[in-house]
Amino acid sequence: MMYTAASYMVEVLSGEDFDEFLRSRIWEPLQMRNTYHDISGVQAGNASDRLAYGYEWNEDRGSLVEIPFVEQPEGQGAGLVFSSANDYARWIRSLIKRAGPIPMAGHKELVKPRTILDEDEEERRPFHSQPLYALGLIVESYRGRNVIGHNGGVSGFRSAMRYLPELQWGVVIFGNSGEAHHLAEALYMHLVDELLGIPVPERIHREGKRQIEEPQSVSGPANTGIKSGLLLSNCTGTYRNAGYHDIRVEVKDGMLFADCSDRTFGFTLTIDHVPGEGFLAEIRDIYSGSKTVIGVDFKVGPHGQAESLGLELEEDMKSELIRFERVV
Repeated sequence: MMYTAASYMVEVLSGEDFDEFLRSRIWEPLQMRNTYHDISGVQAGNASDRLAYGYEWNEDRGSLVEIPFVEQPEGQGAGLVFSSANDYARWIRSLIKRAGPIPMAGHKELVKPRTILDEDEEERRPFHSQPLYALGLIVESYRGRNVIGHNGGVSGFRSAMRYLPELQWGVVIFGNSGEAHHLAEALYMHLVDELLGIPVPERIHREGKRQIEEPQSVSGPANTGIKSGLLLSNCTGTYRNAGYHDIRVEVKDGMLFADCSDRTFGFTLTIDHVPGEGFLAEIRDIYSGSKTVIGVDFKVGPHGQAESLGLELEEDMKSELIRFERVV
């Protein structure tokens, strides 16, 4: 959401669409000729034949599943950039050298720490400092050397970008798998240790193991206050929240169901009634098959029909539900 708001601010202040702003102010000056905004930009640039397809591991099938390309307007500012390793290297070179098209004052602001990233103890890495968040970049040190970068990921793709400004060295790694970040991190660590001349016995060794997400449990079902006699048919319809795609709820196999595959991280939503408690929903990733259980409620109008749907979509909001208002 933060990135989306920032991209909107760019449009308001510049008077340009965000994709045109990126093209005219950054990509064209840096001669990034294989970089596009959203899948529609790729198609308009006649670059579809050069696309790499992304894949996710599906545990139920025991195989990789190809991820289809869809328009993802909700990803503006946070993603939606299709590029090549060569093009992205031009961007990193600009950051390392603090060269145009961004002015020097802009480069300084990009790497100025703003907040401290919260890390669990098991996430802390040997020889790394506490990571700090700047403007879309993470600033830290490794064995006394400043390191700046950021990871990225959408369904089927992962990326890693790092640069060491004092050594004028950087790397970008793109992978077309949902688990490519394991290999990207291991490869980056190998390359930077080679650069710094770290003896092999003293290096951090990482294994690119596939990690399967286990279903998560919530602290308890949402306290809806809904009587168990609520008809499922009274909950069907289309619900809208300006920050998310619409959710169309229907009855399927005796439960409420929504197909939400038409968004950046596609999923299905199955809502079941818990006697005496209310409702719980199971979110299932349509590619990996991983499941998460979340709290859910319906606010009901005077005629017994649901007027809004609340979903526990944001983990950091401590069980506060995101509300979708009924529109159909």
